[in-house]
Amino acid sequence: MSILSKKTRLKRSDKFDKVYISPDRTLEERNERRQLVDRLKDMVQSSPGKHYFIRGKEVIEAPRTTEN
Repeated sequence: MSILSKKTRLKRSDKFDKVYISPDRTLEERNERRQLVDRLKDMVQSSPGKHYFIRGKEVIEAPRTTEN
């Protein structure tokens, strides 16, 4: 758990910036994920003013916020 909680630090490391951690998924889970990602890409293209993300097994739409 200690390693997983610090996984975001890998991106900032010069030595390990090419290393990433991803979930171990079954073939069925990979296919479901691929379909979700394709659906997310379609939604982004059709409505670029909104923010979309994947949570669980669904694509969530949220209003795009601007940060100052």
